[in-house]
Order: sequence, then structure tokens, then C-alpha cells
Amino acid sequence: MDKKKDFVKIKSHGFQEPKIIPEDYIFGAEKLPLEVIKNNGQWDNELPEDEMQKKNKVESMNCTNYGTENCIKIIKKAKYGINWDGSERYLGITSNTTHSGNSPQKVAENIRKVSGCIPEIELPFDKTITSWTKYYSPKPMTKKYLALGKEWMRQWDFKHEYVFSYIRTSPITRQQAMMKELKYSPLGASVMAWKYRNGMYYKNYSDRDNHWICIYGYLKDKYWKIFDSYDKTRKKLEWNYNFNFAKRYYLKRKEKYMPLKIVREIGTDEVFVEIGGGRFWVTPATMFNRLKKIGMIGGWKDVEQVEKFDTPLLGALAEMTAKGEVKLKAGAGEIRFKAGFKK
Repeated sequence: MDKKKDFVKIKSHGFQEPKIIPEDYIFGAEKLPLEVIKNNGQWDNELPEDEMQKKNKVESMNCTNYGTENCIKIIKKAKYGINWDGSERYLGITSNTTHSGNSPQKVAENIRKVSGCIPEIELPFDKTITSWTKYYSPKPMTKKYLALGKEWMRQWDFKHEYVFSYIRTSPITRQQAMMKELKYSPLGASVMAWKYRNGMYYKNYSDRDNHWICIYGYLKDKYWKIFDSYDKTRKKLEWNYNFNFAKRYYLKRKEKYMPLKIVREIGTDEVFVEIGGGRFWVTPATMFNRLKKIGMIGGWKDVEQVEKFDTPLLGALAEMTAKGEVKLKAGAGEIRFKAGFKK
């Protein structure tokens, strides 16, 4: 091989190599639930819309948050039918991403323990973000956004684990572990960006990883399918790609909430919420929009259409408070309680 032709100047895209410690979850220790979602390990139909970590000439170095949150989006859609878009800016700020990037372990722990997630619409990476300072602001994070993140944490149980401990595993063992883990979730993985040949990306065994992406499937003995946060978001990696770090994720809607659904009768514009066998009028600005904000529904497509209501209409108005409580108002009286969707 021509060494000069194979040489690629290594540039960091935001991946910081984590140090695996005994306390970290590693596949095989049976610490995460083994819930098969995709028996064939293919997540193609659940891929989110493309989002770039570099826009407006701003390189966010936030690949570990993009790769991790892409996995969360895919699981939400596959498991609950929710098309949800989270803010990577929010995660980058709360996980203290720097000019040298971040560790995927630190990012996942931040989501699990500290910040949760908030919708992209709250802190978007739009055309107004024209500098590093603007991208990583507000800092410190405001109470308003932290409250939204905490509500997400109350709604969702999020966990993560390493797919393998690199030092102790052979390439074949890593491939087998990745194929098995892809039944449970898409995987986050570190790569060296980028070396290209014959329609696929590769790396040499001596190359250091500098980027974090989402693996969403494979064609056995041919290639791995990845979803990236740069141009040409769908890429193929050679089958014998030397993966150093990979993570799988677990997401479950918590069941402590009273079952709730939003419905409307076909041919009408009136929207109702059904709770505990009763039906109530909805105040869209406070109920529907807040349900969207905290990620419980993706939009009007999640409103159930019925031919005819089979639940009684009760004389109260349903609202959702900023704290995620349902408030039923009738005259001067009201009651409040926690509620959520149950599949």
C-alpha cells in the first residue's frame, strides 16, 4: 500500500476516549434489561432527520451528544412511535463539552443523572447560531430548560452500557457482541473519520478514533451501517472495521403515570383527553403544546381519531401545568395529578 496515499491527517471531531472502570456497565453483566426490539438488528426505518454538528461555519465538537441522542430518537420511534427531536446544544452545554469534545460515557451519565433531554425547538442550532459562544449558551443553563430536562427524566428511564471491554476482546468477539446488542438498541461507537476505499470507510489498526457515531444495522460479512452528524449522514464501514468503543442504550417510559390519551372525533375539530374512563375538553395551548415539549407526543399525528366516542364527557376542562401535572377545572374547583401515556 502506498503509505503517502493512505495517510490522513487526524483531526478531532469531538470524541474523547473514555476510561472503562469496574463500576461501568459492560454487556454480559446482565445489568441492563434484555428487551428485543429489532430481532434482525436493523433500524433503517426509524432513522431521524439529518442534523449536522457543523453549520454556519461553527464546528460544535459535539459528536458524542449527537451520536448518543440519535440513538435515543431511534429507540423512541421504534418502541413508542414517537417522532421526537432533542436539542444537542442543551446536552453539549450541560455535559460541559469543550473545544476538544467530550466522552460518550460522560454524555450518557449526564442525560441519565443530571440534565435529561429537551426538545430541539427550545435550543435549536439554527441560522442565528454563528459562533462557538452562541452555540454553548446559555451557560450556566437556565432553570427553565433544566426544569424541562428534569420532567423528561421523570417520564423516561434511560440506561447505557459498553458493548465490550476493548482490551479483553478479539475482533470476532466484538463483531458478535455488536450484532447481538443491535437487537436491543442502535449502538453508539467511536470511529476514525475518515478513510475511504471501494465505497466504504475503513481504518488501520494503528489509527486513533476521533469521532462518535450511531450504528443502525449491518449486512453480515459485508459492512456496518452508520448514521453520522456530518454530510453524507448514512455511511458504510468495512465489516472488519476495528471498533474500540461501543455503547448500547435502554429507554423505557415510566409506568407511574395514570394512562392518558388525546382523541378527537373524525370530522370535528374538538380535541379531548381521556383519563381514567372519562373524557374532558382540552385547552390546546396548555395541554397539547406542553405534551409536545416534554416529548410525550410528536404532534397531531399522535392524536387518536375515533368514529364515535365511547367514553362519557365530564364537565371539566383539562390543562397541563408547567410541572407536567394534569389539572382538571370545573367552576371554581380543580384537581391535579400526574398522568402519562401508556402503550
